Amino acid sequence: MTLDTNQGLDDQAEGEKGGWQELTLQESRSLLEGWFNNKMMVMMLLFHPRKGTGRDWREVRIRQLSFLEDIKNHFFRAEDRSREADRALTWLKRYFERYPESRTYGRISAAFKMQMRVYRGVGLRCPSVFEQLALDSKRTPSIFKAQIADSNSKEKEAPETRHASA
Repeated sequence: MTLDTNQGLDDQAEGEKGGWQELTLQESRSLLEGWFNNKMMVMMLLFHPRKGTGRDWREVRIRQLSFLEDIKNHFFRAEDRSREADRALTWLKRYFERYPESRTYGRISAAFKMQMRVYRGVGLRCPSVFEQLALDSKRTPSIFKAQIADSNSKEKEAPETRHASA
């Protein structure tokens, strides 16, 4: 006996107003932009220093590196890809390969700039809230540097609490 998991979805869709409805181009673009903005916001939040969270940083690195690889392979067309955006992706990959040790004020500021270049390379406008967060990090360097130093020292003191389970 085989189980067709799509059968229930097909029956349900046919019962609702005559079947599946196609998304308009605008709806599709809106969904894609929303997904992209959410992923970029997660990346931006990771730029900011936080006190020890007990997170498995390997998992964070893998997720961010996978997302950056997806951008390069699926969002950039070879003929349209700018050298600036390509270099920004490469820089961000290197940043996350060494994360969280790579978090210094200078690198975090550069990471914001690289993220803006990726937005341009994909052909999307960077949301104003992202630009504001980037500007805020530039305005308060002494506080920002102190937060980074505090965060890095706490992470070195605290042993790794999460382990990968088999």
